[in-house]
Amino acid sequence: MDYRSRKEVPPSGRTRKRAPAHNDSARPHKAEVMALGDYARRRVELGHSDIGCVPHAAARSRAGGTLSNEALCHPRQNKLLAALPGTDFERLRSSLEFVVLPSGHVLRESGCRASHAYFPVTGVLSLTQELASGAAAEVAVAGNEGMSGVTVFMGAGGTTGREFVRAKSIGYRMRAEVLQCEFARCKPLRDILLRYAQLLMTQAVQTAVCRGHHSILEQVCRFLLATLDRSSSNELALTHEFVAELLGVRRESVTVAAGALQAAGAIRCIRSRITVLDRDAVEDRVCECYATVRDEVSRLTGPEGARPSVRTFNARDARPGAARAGQLSASI
Repeated sequence: MDYRSRKEVPPSGRTRKRAPAHNDSARPHKAEVMALGDYARRRVELGHSDIGCVPHAAARSRAGGTLSNEALCHPRQNKLLAALPGTDFERLRSSLEFVVLPSGHVLRESGCRASHAYFPVTGVLSLTQELASGAAAEVAVAGNEGMSGVTVFMGAGGTTGREFVRAKSIGYRMRAEVLQCEFARCKPLRDILLRYAQLLMTQAVQTAVCRGHHSILEQVCRFLLATLDRSSSNELALTHEFVAELLGVRRESVTVAAGALQAAGAIRCIRSRITVLDRDAVEDRVCECYATVRDEVSRLTGPEGARPSVRTFNARDARPGAARAGQLSASI
């Protein structure tokens, strides 16, 4: 007799236990939604803004229960946390939660408040701006020199931008309300985070200038070098289509630029991977925007004593081109 035709008792005589019913209402909402925006279109489930984040305990179990978060990565491998004085860091340490962020994981959607701020140790985070048509472009990128969640301490709540994980990342996160309190009470942390906000503004402005004045080849080189700086390998998980989407250009244009770099022996493109074979060759073809942002990263996220001083502007310092632009603006 087929045991499944009666009481579903297996041959061993043990009764099968039914899985408990799934109760969606029991799940806590982890993000305060100000506007749905593209949540419905992307089918991002409300209350699951942290899907894909693997907290410290899970990371330990996957590693056999023998590794701690500090064995995987120390919080001070993030340059913002590393710049904190020892006493301030130790106070914040208990508020940091170790997380693993898979590629493609959305950290904050457009129009939503961030529930956490993220401080990556490895990987690449991307800040993009999206149009009503669905087209998007990357305006800033962050690795272990930065963070995700600047809006947490800037006081405006949600923004029109979207933040997601471009390359698998491990790092730490802090609850938004904790960071807000610490930003108000801790001057060293406040200074560090405001400098980083300035760096993000520099990236966004330089990216806009780059798109208006430099060739697709130069922009592709800038994109590759910025990604390479934040990666542990010269093999990057990138497709031409993905690069084109983040640059806001046609895929065919990226394919032509990548073909030129490949013909020069600078890169190799195969199976959704771009491997940088000759970094110097890529740097020879990149525009000035890459070095501008790279130097600003060093200046604004480096140790206090290592940061170069900046002169106070004097009208005599204005370059001839800038003066000419001012005259044209005044004549309009």
